[in-house]
Amino acid sequence: MGCVSSHPDKTAYSPSSGLSLNASKYAYVDAAMNKARQSGGTSPSHAPSSALIRAKTGGPEEEPLTDVSKKSPILMAAVAPSKLRTDVKLSDIYKLGKTIGTGGEKQTAQCHVKIAYGVPLSVISSNDAPLILVVYLTGFSIVKLATDRKSGEQFACKIMSLPTTMDVRNVDQNNREDIFKEIDIQGNLQHDNIIHLKEYFEENNKVFLITELLTGGELLEAVLKHGSYHESDARLCFTQLLKGIEYLHSRDVVHRDLKLENLLLKSEGDMTHVKIADFGLAKKLVGEGAMQTVCGTPQYVAPEVIQGHKDTQYGPGVDMWSAGVVLFILLGGYPPFYSDSEPKLFQLIRKGKYSFQDPVWKGISSSARDLIRKLLDVDPAKRLSASQALKHPWLQASDVDSSKGRDALLSATCDNLKKNFSQRMGNL
Repeated sequence: MGCVSSHPDKTAYSPSSGLSLNASKYAYVDAAMNKARQSGGTSPSHAPSSALIRAKTGGPEEEPLTDVSKKSPILMAAVAPSKLRTDVKLSDIYKLGKTIGTGGEKQTAQCHVKIAYGVPLSVISSNDAPLILVVYLTGFSIVKLATDRKSGEQFACKIMSLPTTMDVRNVDQNNREDIFKEIDIQGNLQHDNIIHLKEYFEENNKVFLITELLTGGELLEAVLKHGSYHESDARLCFTQLLKGIEYLHSRDVVHRDLKLENLLLKSEGDMTHVKIADFGLAKKLVGEGAMQTVCGTPQYVAPEVIQGHKDTQYGPGVDMWSAGVVLFILLGGYPPFYSDSEPKLFQLIRKGKYSFQDPVWKGISSSARDLIRKLLDVDPAKRLSASQALKHPWLQASDVDSSKGRDALLSATCDNLKKNFSQRMGNL
């Protein structure tokens, strides 16, 4: 799994296969495992490092696979296709151009999967584990440039293949349903800090999502290229993330996979327009209730998600924990939780065991560290909400730390970011 040494100057962060989450009902694991490819399914060798697997283990189901009408009213997301265009064809409105990116697309494969309660899932080669159907994310969906034939305005078009409708027991059925839930959730959102879905088309067993065109790449990439990077820059970016989260939670939407990779810029180098993207794990809450599915990206996942017992429940606070991890990285240049051992990583997260002992934190204001502590609180009831965090003194101050005078240049943070993340960003 990807890890960071306790001394960031010695070992660089390197996302890789094997990072996993587990639950008694469902389990998630990184999709880039060669054993899955050997099963005969579509090769996941080009999967993004943050991809996740969900394994159908045969236990009691939190979310029924096929019949939406029988879903729990607490967990059910609205599925009405509010922005589906059926009056015209995609080609009537848009001209598709060059490929500008790739995204995760769910596929299935049969693998021998070893599942132990409370222990990370692993795909193994021997026959001493059950052969089950897993759903994993591959890198075969594509994003193309789309130009409005009438106005000339440019958009992004994400193209996803839909699973064929098969036996109702097949995990593919849930996969198809999940895709439309993601589309519907995103289609009902309208905020400056959330990527906007204009409309979508369903043609030839594919979905074509027309979204606003973001040309700035990932936030982390912009930080690495920025040159001079100050605490106020981190504050600017983080404020936008919190405003996006505040809006999502006001709409009863929980993202459940907030991380640096899902924070994009509207235009290159412009950190004044940060957008939250990728709603593949988002859930819309209905009524008063909590979620149970174990999901997310391990280094960003909240402790209540991975408690390891069947009655585990969690709410919108998981997004705030992930936000705390993002802020820690933006200021420190490395993740707060890291280990060469996956079980140990989850233990550290459950205990909230991190520190500010690295020398980089000597140049970070005490107010910023205080905000991180209040976000990385293992007790969700004590963790700050987005609205509360936006009122924190660090985000309200005109100067990051008046006792130090001018906003300090975070040169040590930049060094850590380059050492720990530049490989993933293409050795910038």
